Amino acid sequence: HVIKILIKKRALELPSFCDSSKAMENKKKLTISINMEHKRLKQFPNYEIWEDGTVWRLPHRTINGTKLKLKKVKPYKAKNRYLEVSLHNAESKRVRMYLHRLVYMAFFGEIPPHKEIDHIDGSRENNSVSNIRICNHRNNCQNPNSIARYRAANALEKGKFDREKMMAA
Repeated sequence: HVIKILIKKRALELPSFCDSSKAMENKKKLTISINMEHKRLKQFPNYEIWEDGTVWRLPHRTINGTKLKLKKVKPYKAKNRYLEVSLHNAESKRVRMYLHRLVYMAFFGEIPPHKEIDHIDGSRENNSVSNIRICNHRNNCQNPNSIARYRAANALEKGKFDREKMMAA
C-alpha cells in the first residue's frame, strides 16, 4: 500500500492542464500503475510483486538497524536468458529467484511438483500475470511461440536467415 500512496502523490503533482505530451504520457502510466494489483509473499515480507512483473522493496530496517528506502528491484538476465531477481527472505538470507516463478507464486500459489511455468507469448522478458501459465514439461516444449523463435534463432546461427520468417515468428 505504500507504493500506491507514493504513486498517487506523484500523479497529483502533474498539472491537469499540462499540454506537454511527455507529461501526459507519464500521467497515464502512473494512473495505470495505480490500478495494478500487487501481492506480498510470506517468504519475502519486505517485497511486493506487481502483476506486470515488477518487484518493489518496501521501506524497512535490516537486522543491524540500517534503514532501507522504497526501491524498485532491478532484474538481471541469467545465463539461460530468463530474468532473475535477488531478494532477502524473512531470515535475511539472500535468495535468487526467476521472476516468472516469483510472479506465479505471488498470484496463484505454490508451483506443484513436476510442473513448469510457461511464457504464453514465448518472450522470457514478459513476466506479467496474463502471460504466464502452469503446464508440464511436454506442453511447455510444444508452445508454438517458443518453437517459432527457436527455429528463427537457429536459422540465424546457421546462416540461413530469412527476415520474413523471423518477422512472422
